Amino acid sequence: PVFTNRFLQFSYSYQHRYQKTDKDTYNYDEENPDNYINNRLDSLSKFYENKYNTHEFNVSLRTIREKYQYNIGFSVQPQQSTTSYEQGTIKVDTTRNVVNFSPTFDYRYRFNKQSMLRINYRGRTSQPSMTDLLPITDTSDPLNISKGNPSLKPSYTNSFMLFYNTFLPEKQQSMMARLTFSNTINSVSNTVTYDEETGARITQPKNINGNWSASGGFVFNTPLKNKKFTVSTFSDGSYNNMVGFTSLSGQTDSQKNTTRSLNLSERLNGTFRNDWFEFGLNGGIRYNVSKSTLQPQSDKETFDYSFGASSNVTLPWDVTVSTDASYSMKRGYSEGLDRNELIWNAQIAKNFLKKKQATISLQIYDILKEQSNLSRSISASMRQDTEYNAINSYFMVHFVYRLNAFGKGNSRGGFDGPRPGGRGGRGGFGGGRPF
Repeated sequence: PVFTNRFLQFSYSYQHRYQKTDKDTYNYDEENPDNYINNRLDSLSKFYENKYNTHEFNVSLRTIREKYQYNIGFSVQPQQSTTSYEQGTIKVDTTRNVVNFSPTFDYRYRFNKQSMLRINYRGRTSQPSMTDLLPITDTSDPLNISKGNPSLKPSYTNSFMLFYNTFLPEKQQSMMARLTFSNTINSVSNTVTYDEETGARITQPKNINGNWSASGGFVFNTPLKNKKFTVSTFSDGSYNNMVGFTSLSGQTDSQKNTTRSLNLSERLNGTFRNDWFEFGLNGGIRYNVSKSTLQPQSDKETFDYSFGASSNVTLPWDVTVSTDASYSMKRGYSEGLDRNELIWNAQIAKNFLKKKQATISLQIYDILKEQSNLSRSISASMRQDTEYNAINSYFMVHFVYRLNAFGKGNSRGGFDGPRPGGRGGRGGFGGGRPF
């Protein structure tokens, strides 16, 4: 401490990172194929070695008061990067010394024991890779040529967060609200130039500005009059402004493109609960629209609908039976990806030993074998819907022993084991399949 309720903190860390790439190209001799090792093509082979030494110094001042506290600080990262590069007659040995600066600020105000407001800011500096900065042209692939850009600037990202939560004990109500914003100055995007004579694509990184995103969320949970019924609502939204360079068919140079993406979702849960039985209903909708300034033909608008039910029954002999089912519908996706799915899971569990600190359970996932795995990625230059394979329908046997058991517990709560892959896994009781 430096003053009353003020604390000054220092920390230091060191990191060494090593990276090596050795890409050899050989000339294939049909008459003597086993002798390829003696036919190395130096002009198409390349070797580079990177060494990074990073020191990080952190300084922060923490102040604590009755109603609020804040932490303000920064980190300084002196970094030395050494690169050795060889391709044919090109040989480069260079060292770069930079200093990254990252300020932080965190403020928390407590209105009372149940309500709190938090404001957070973090800045982050990112340096271009040494390979991108080298003033060389890599022709090891004659149809995909890459060029370095020594004039690249470091990028800087600002991240802001506003968070509020409260709980009303007399009504057993809780509420949470969240807002975030981030933007990046001097982002790096690749430009692509098409050489009509050779058919080669020449790629070079350049700085670009305009990337930012914002999001918000709201959660409210309240019991009804008799306290056995609980209603919860989950609202979420995000907006992304993604800027980059895009190559259009028939044009030799890349152009600046902006893709704007809006995501909105709403989910409502209702639960009835007593000493031995729990039943829940849930439903939700997610809306996504993405638009491109240069490629309006790729604009897309999608809807995801989901509703489901879950139950949990506590039987005699410390046996619990649980099940949940959710029905989802996808609309507006790429051809062949619009579909309906019914996902059903079940579990049976038993507590045993003197203090019921041990549990054995059998869990069965995707009993109807209908789950598919679909992911969507959107960037400044593309939108991609991907369907991938995964093992979704299976069963698991779990044994859990609680070392800190203080008596007989209640195993209510449904699925406690791992969740299968695919867009966030499955929700437990009262949740269904999340968006």
